Amino acid sequence: MAAPTDILVTGGNIREGAPAGALIAELAAVDSDIPSGDVFTFEITADPSGFFEIVGNEIRLLAGANLDFETQQQHVITVQGQRSDDIERSRRRLCVCLLRDIEQHD
Repeated sequence: MAAPTDILVTGGNIREGAPAGALIAELAAVDSDIPSGDVFTFEITADPSGFFEIVGNEIRLLAGANLDFETQQQHVITVQGQRSDDIERSRRRLCVCLLRDIEQHD
């Protein structure tokens, strides 16, 4: 039994000023020997901004997070995935969340 070989990230872009709970990316684990019915769990192991959370297999924006393109154009977090039947083996991956600038009117 081996650890997942990779964590796939779909998405990763979000507009500045997005509301709490906004979907940023979806996660999927790659594992060639996963038993039928087994599931992966994901967690954030590093998030310097404290703006993100994992909900199931999704990276979402936390309440109170202030995404401002002019202050920071990207955020890098570390996500860990592991199989429910083997908590000793896991895989980590850096995820880059890119912000999209929105035109601001005065």
